[in-house]
Amino acid sequence: MKRLKPEIPPHLPLLADGEELLLTAIRYGESIAGCRIRGVDLSEEDLSGGVFSMAVLENCRFTACDLQDAEFRDTVFIHCDFSACDLRNAYFQRCEFTGTKALGADLRSTVMRDVLMEECNFGYVNLDGADLKNTEVRSANLSHGQLSYAKLKDVIFHKVDFSHLSFYHTPLKNIDLSSCTIQNIRVEGPELRGVKIDPLQAVDLVPILGVTIK
Repeated sequence: MKRLKPEIPPHLPLLADGEELLLTAIRYGESIAGCRIRGVDLSEEDLSGGVFSMAVLENCRFTACDLQDAEFRDTVFIHCDFSACDLRNAYFQRCEFTGTKALGADLRSTVMRDVLMEECNFGYVNLDGADLKNTEVRSANLSHGQLSYAKLKDVIFHKVDFSHLSFYHTPLKNIDLSSCTIQNIRVEGPELRGVKIDPLQAVDLVPILGVTIK
């Protein structure tokens, strides 16, 4: 798998008065493009349908924000907070999340293409029905979340905490979970067909499959 990286122009201008300009642009259907945004707090704002492209967002807060149907293309998020955010049906293409939080965020039916999530905390996230392709998740927390009825293609999971996460009806064939924490994951059984794990992890799956080892 070769993930396409964000196409970010060099020397992006820093957007002054970012909060007001962001809100105004989204209200009038304009995209946020070709800029760097730092330290804005848009918690609980309605940004649904917003379009972001060729942008870098640093230390921004979107907690409890409405970002339904938003589009993010060639966008980088560094130490941002999307906790309790509504991102249903959002679209991410060539995006990167670094050191970002999305605790309890709602990402149902989101589409991710060529996305990187690294050192992120997405505990209790809801990714039911998500469609992930050419996506990497590294050194991240997705524990106690939901990833059911999802599509995973050309996805890399490395050192991800999946403990107590629901994988119901999400085929894991050819997905390598050997470096991940999979204790108490929730599956019905068929989802595990063809998954790649290491021998020690097999012990974690025994209770799930209803097998008794003597």
